[in-house]
Amino acid sequence: MGMAETNVPTAQDPNPAIFSRRTYRVSTWYGLKNLAANGVGALLSPLGVVVLLALEQEGLLPLILLAGYFGYRAQFVLHDASHRFLFPNSKLGDMVATVVGATVGVAFSQYKRNHLLHHRNTGRPTDPQYLDFAAPDSSARDYLRFCLAPLWGGRLFPYLKRELAPLFRPRRPMGARDAGVLQATGSGDRRTRSVPTTLLVLFHSAFSVSCLVVASNLLVACVALSFFYGSLGTLSLALARWRGVAEHQTYSEPLLDFSRNHAPSLLDRLTLSGSNFNFHLTHHLYPTLPPQYLRQVTQSEGLPISRTSMFSTLSEQFRLRQK
Repeated sequence: MGMAETNVPTAQDPNPAIFSRRTYRVSTWYGLKNLAANGVGALLSPLGVVVLLALEQEGLLPLILLAGYFGYRAQFVLHDASHRFLFPNSKLGDMVATVVGATVGVAFSQYKRNHLLHHRNTGRPTDPQYLDFAAPDSSARDYLRFCLAPLWGGRLFPYLKRELAPLFRPRRPMGARDAGVLQATGSGDRRTRSVPTTLLVLFHSAFSVSCLVVASNLLVACVALSFFYGSLGTLSLALARWRGVAEHQTYSEPLLDFSRNHAPSLLDRLTLSGSNFNFHLTHHLYPTLPPQYLRQVTQSEGLPISRTSMFSTLSEQFRLRQK
């Protein structure tokens, strides 16, 4: 029905080995552009907060709310690193992603684990992102509430439970298929996640202490920290949910294995998209294909593509539920 029926992926990929890192090389230049566009803002945001406090520029404190936007953009760096796309040297990519993730409160090892399981179990209850999709038959009112809930913190605690809580407790047993995916990438190794966890704790402890030390008074420091973490816990998670809904949400169709491509849009690129994320169906069909080739393969394989933006998909899903 409508847009939801135009982007169902093929059941069998005829030649997945052709569209992979083996034949399409990972580009250092593309990784640097990704880092510059989506990682630098996240790295500089905490520094910017400390500088504003040190210069006693209380009137500019609302600018700290942009941390949520930069925190969201950082996910494109983490995503490409989790697929070994960020740099030809995957260990370098993991190191960079670990540092970028730490600045926005994300442990890269846990992000990588959940993202690979998302690919394995897309649209199933075992998909770590399953709760980020509205029910296909939800009402327009419920769908709107679902999309807006992160803006007032409605996604924060489920996110913390999924992303941070597992870092401090033993892994739960998982199926052999999922365990194999994680073992192949090192994501399931407790030693592998110890470094991101330690860095996460040390960085944010140092950041908070720095704000308290340089601020003119305790109240100003608390306001700045509230803006910073509040924006990460609301705006960042809202943008992530909106993108996920645009990529995977359906109406009166199963969520199972569903993804869609979108035509390139400047608005999407400045907000929801990045690293060619608009070609998301192609990415799910060929998850080892470096992102700089997604447009090319989408066109060469004649894969379906919505001729609208991600925001248009969000509004279309709402309109379908009004019928």
